Amino acid sequence: MIGVSIKTFLYKFIQEGFLIIQSIDSFLKGAIIKAY
Repeated sequence: MIGVSIKTFLYKFIQEGFLIIQSIDSFLKGAIIKAY
């Protein structure tokens, strides 16, 4: 049970981290486009 919960936690953590990275990446691209 503990192993499964850790895997689920890591999976959710990685998923949310990926979404945050994506949003930051798109924000930076938008800022770069506005700069030019």
